[in-house]
Amino acid sequence: SASVIQKLTGADIIMIGKVFDEKRLLVTYIHPSGKIPIKIGDTLNIKEYKILSSAVKQWQPVKIDSLLALKTGRLVDTLKDSGIKSILYYPLLRTHGHSYIFILGGFKTNQFNSKTIEEMEKIDELIAPYIHIVELIEKLNRSKSLFEFLYSFIKEAADETDMEKVDKILLDMLFRYTGPEFAGLFEVDEENRLFKRLTYRINTELKGLEKVIKQLPDFIPFGKGLISTAYERLSPIVVEDTEKAKDFFTYPEIEKFYTPLSTMVIPLVQHGRIKRLILLEAKTPYHYNKDYNSLLELLSSTYRFLTELVRNREELAKNLREVELILNSVNTGIFILDETFTIIRANNTIQKILGKSGKELLGKKCFSVVHHDSKPIPQCPLKNIILTGASKSEPEIIYEKSLNKYLKIQLAYLYSREGKNYYVHTFEDITNIKKYEDLLYTLFETVVELSTAESADDLAEKLKDSFFMMPHFEAIGFFLNYDDKMERFSKIKYFVKGEEEIPLPKGISELVKLTYLNQAAHYYMIPQDSDSMRENLGIEIKSKGTHVFYPLISGEKAIGVLYLKLREETELSLTEQEAISVLVRSISLALSNLNLIKDL
Repeated sequence: SASVIQKLTGADIIMIGKVFDEKRLLVTYIHPSGKIPIKIGDTLNIKEYKILSSAVKQWQPVKIDSLLALKTGRLVDTLKDSGIKSILYYPLLRTHGHSYIFILGGFKTNQFNSKTIEEMEKIDELIAPYIHIVELIEKLNRSKSLFEFLYSFIKEAADETDMEKVDKILLDMLFRYTGPEFAGLFEVDEENRLFKRLTYRINTELKGLEKVIKQLPDFIPFGKGLISTAYERLSPIVVEDTEKAKDFFTYPEIEKFYTPLSTMVIPLVQHGRIKRLILLEAKTPYHYNKDYNSLLELLSSTYRFLTELVRNREELAKNLREVELILNSVNTGIFILDETFTIIRANNTIQKILGKSGKELLGKKCFSVVHHDSKPIPQCPLKNIILTGASKSEPEIIYEKSLNKYLKIQLAYLYSREGKNYYVHTFEDITNIKKYEDLLYTLFETVVELSTAESADDLAEKLKDSFFMMPHFEAIGFFLNYDDKMERFSKIKYFVKGEEEIPLPKGISELVKLTYLNQAAHYYMIPQDSDSMRENLGIEIKSKGTHVFYPLISGEKAIGVLYLKLREETELSLTEQEAISVLVRSISLALSNLNLIKDL
């Protein structure tokens, strides 16, 4: 268009742009560029030129034969300095209701071509429909760009669980979409009545601006500028009036780089409250006039959707954390499995039972990590449920050789998703219970045997046989008839599993004596307790393992001591301690009965 106009009119300079609020010309094209010190993006004030201002208001062409008739100013002075003597202002097309496209032709002669105005009118007729089409295409492109912006925003923010991260994503998107000089994310601090700046983006062409911003306060006080107004109204605000620029709250240091002629504030409303706001500032007038209402309307509904999505996700995450806490706090091992025997969840207890981390279990087949097998075992509850269609299996106790543990197992249907069934598989480690059952059985047999003992030696033999049936006992000592004067026991029976009667190890007799005199049970783990035993008792035992000493009491008097040695440094469980205590009382009772028989 400019090229055609230049040929038809013979203009030496062609300037095309838009008029805003009948006061300013925004240059969008200039030819030839570089000939005058006015460039694309410059805003020229025409308020001081009455003839031009009038032409703008009346939307009529005007020709000025001599620039000498106009008041000096940047536009006129620049054109004069470039040798322009006359100008032709011609309005082409009204657009967006409050601005329209203009053409300004500059001539180095005072004489216009006689047909200039007529030719311009023809151009108007020819170009206007084309401009309408172009403007429609621009509008479609803006709509496309808007939806691409919203789609990208949703796509990038939809997986977030933190609204502050969502807001930062939105800030980046808006900065890229609108292209302002400054975009800042501010958090509301109601206690200190501040809008605290969390992060910002700036036009990289404004060299030195970031350094200045870093030196300025990172907050805006309540009651200052448009950000406060938007906060109070709970709604976005767009101001694109240069006359109101002085009302914008900003720092003088920033105004050295740009004056915000267009400002937009978007409050980010979450469940009826504003937690953060986005402030956008541009140096060009009407920077946000392109469909910003559509942008804000769609952005508002999109943001509400994301807020609900994040809140639901946060609630879900909270519930999952609670479920995870419950799963990990129970003493039952738990797998969540799919129908292909694949583990998708494993709680802390099952990890402890199997001696494997969650990372080692997830994604593996349950039969491979539990039974170390390449296929389900015959009594597999999941296999049986799949075959029978039952909702759960009956509890079953199995001995898992690879773990050396007794496990009580059960399985139940949990839920279906995407055509696949999921199950909860529970494991209870009942090894200690089974050991306790075995111990109770042995204890019962031992008590029965002790009741038939005919002498202390017979009692010691029966006791040895009973204890050596249990795998972790490897030595037993039986001490009777303590002589106070001699300070020693006259009857001692000491047995080591798999060996004949051998001498008592060094240090044991001293601890037996201590147990007898104190009438209190003692146990020591060697070498763990060696240093404290040496320092506190002056006794040293070199035989590694757990050494247990029980006084044998009849009435209120000690009549002997039972000594037991476990083959490893093992702390006796409460169950084992209780069982041995019962056995010790049975031994004491049996000895008392033997003494009564002897007296008779």
